[in-house]
Amino acid sequence: PLVRAQLPLVEDMLADQRTWICGERFTVADLSVFHALWFLTDRSDRLGHELAHLPAAAGWMQRMRGLGHGQREDLTAEEALAIARDS
Repeated sequence: PLVRAQLPLVEDMLADQRTWICGERFTVADLSVFHALWFLTDRSDRLGHELAHLPAAAGWMQRMRGLGHGQREDLTAEEALAIARDS
């Protein structure tokens, strides 16, 4: 019930056709919202219908799924620290 109360808020945020939760830039907000909705809609067939009446949120979920998981690359600790330092 509590999640259902929040779903219209997500729909309202995306109703202006923005690409991501906070506008045109992908942010940690997208990851946070996606994680909760992914857990509800992708981990169980029972709740997949929850976004059916929320077209903007459903479209955003598809964009999020399309990001994929990237490419795994083995790094040494020194390489990882250098990437973190330089970013």
